[in-house]
Amino acid sequence: GHGRTSLDSHQALPTVEAAASRFLEAGGDLALICRSGEHQLAAARAIRRLRDAGRLAEEEARRARRRAAWGRLGPAQGPKVIGAPEHRALAEEVRRRAGEAFR
Repeated sequence: GHGRTSLDSHQALPTVEAAASRFLEAGGDLALICRSGEHQLAAARAIRRLRDAGRLAEEEARRARRRAAWGRLGPAQGPKVIGAPEHRALAEEVRRRAGEAFR
């Protein structure tokens, strides 16, 4: 016969709420919930319960929201500012400080 694969042996969680909660408790940032708006709301309620129960630290939630927003919205000013004089000056400062750290 055929050997078992990881896909054969996975254990599904009983609800979208349980899956979203487990994912975020494990340190995930963005749980993709595609089935329906109802499922998305259920997951949002589960996340709120995690936070209210102290199982999801507010600072972790805040960082995850920032990362998720950046993924949706992209950089605040877009790629047109790449290579701007301010960026070049900052890059030079980083190079200078990095060089000092290794002297």
